[in-house]
Amino acid sequence: MMVFLRTGARGTLIQKSVIIILAFICIASLLANRQKLSTSINNTVGRPQQASKLGDSASQDTKASTNDVQTPTNDAVENSDAHLHLLIPATSSNQYLCQLLLSAAVLNYPIPTLINWGAAEDSNAFVQHIAKVSKILEYLKSFPEGKEKDLVLIVDGYDVWFQLRSDVLIKRYFAINNAANERISKSLGNVAAKHDIQQTVIFGPDKLCWPSGKDGGRAACWALPQSTLPKDAFGPINDTDIVTAISDPVHSRPRWLNSGTVMGTLEDVRAVFEATRDFVQKNHTSDSDQWYLANLFAEQEYSRTLLQKKPSFNAPAEPEIPDIKNGQKTEYHIGLDYESELFQTVGYYQKFISWLWFDAAKGKGQQLSQSFTNPHGFELPEDILASPPPFSMESKSHWETTTAGDEEIREAATKLPLDRNWKDLRLATNVITKQIFAVLHFTFVKELRDEWWRKMWYYQQGKELLFASARQPKAPTSDKLIQGQMWWNAEASHLADSEQVLKSTQGQKGGAWSDKGKWVAWDDVCSAYEGLIFPAKAKGG
Repeated sequence: MMVFLRTGARGTLIQKSVIIILAFICIASLLANRQKLSTSINNTVGRPQQASKLGDSASQDTKASTNDVQTPTNDAVENSDAHLHLLIPATSSNQYLCQLLLSAAVLNYPIPTLINWGAAEDSNAFVQHIAKVSKILEYLKSFPEGKEKDLVLIVDGYDVWFQLRSDVLIKRYFAINNAANERISKSLGNVAAKHDIQQTVIFGPDKLCWPSGKDGGRAACWALPQSTLPKDAFGPINDTDIVTAISDPVHSRPRWLNSGTVMGTLEDVRAVFEATRDFVQKNHTSDSDQWYLANLFAEQEYSRTLLQKKPSFNAPAEPEIPDIKNGQKTEYHIGLDYESELFQTVGYYQKFISWLWFDAAKGKGQQLSQSFTNPHGFELPEDILASPPPFSMESKSHWETTTAGDEEIREAATKLPLDRNWKDLRLATNVITKQIFAVLHFTFVKELRDEWWRKMWYYQQGKELLFASARQPKAPTSDKLIQGQMWWNAEASHLADSEQVLKSTQGQKGGAWSDKGKWVAWDDVCSAYEGLIFPAKAKGG
């Protein structure tokens, strides 16, 4: 049937009506085709797009909505209990491991589990590095059901110290993830929820991609998001250009993964290490666990970018393109702590880390080191102010009624400045992000461990704090809910028998569990190094 349209006023009106109807039909057809295209994408994130060149991919609906991102909360009943677990890869002891154990004890972190403790180090570098990954994975797989949403914190054993309590760490963990998930939602919209794209695993940040490949061509160098910090945070350089960034790490923003510190839900951290183990076994090209974890992160971010409506990469001239197979899983919920709220790496940050104290009246940071000269705008954040005071102990009446065997502990408690608060302490601070970080990780410049140890706020009263911490009450890390739950420190190893658990309750804190469920007492691990970690006045108690 043919329709002829007449001219004139009425004819013009009919023409316009027909045109509008035809336009609606075309739009409906386009939307239908687009929906078919969207549903044809494999549900597993990372299925390669049919692209003829870098950056080509199928269009996706990327309307931003914060409702599309799943906040990393526990699936358990609201207000239920959850636990934080601390894992430390360490085969043997030295003064630096004992510094870490001391900082964990005085800041009331979970009793650590030493991964691969007592094992002989293999002369084959490949075997040694795969052992680190495989032993962590083996321990993560040993947890009973119901612990999947617990949090796991893994830190290197010989170059890490704690500075703030675990309640601050847990609060910041969730806050960082919530902010990251909002960014993901704005970038991917409904696609994020469809492919379960979110952040639950946080690694420490690096200012250097190493090894970088030719001109930064390695995917783990260029296929990553830009830092969330301002472009000129460390200086007026164009660090969005990968060649410039790797040539000037001091003034580049942190953008790369450091494997020495990681925190996340048990189930997701386990998945990350399982994928890393498989990666090492199938493609052994380096003896560094960080190399493989960084590659895993790169594949995730490359696949995420391909799901954007208009994907683009700032790649070097000869980039290595991730080889992602059909149906391959690439989403592991990995992200970085760009602002060092949790983890502060030291490499290329030396001139940007300063020890500040915070004036009680104004709350402004006052300079106590030579690296930076302008303390304006530094304030003690609310999460630290809400944390238990640094030298807080039980009531005086408790110490007066302790048993006869606790005289040393009682005496130690009386020597502590119980009236001092966080604002009265010198705290290591990132002067660029203005973050007082919870964890300090010595990358590259290991010699600073000996110099900076004496600057830590607990150094002068380290031995007294260690003794006094043995009688800290069992209580949640915070008296308030964090992300809808009460968080507790994991104390007894789930692999320990009753005899080993009893041993862990006797004597002072500072001990640890082996990954076989055996108790390792402070005296057995660290007594030989006390002269190196305590000030001279503390020798002999």
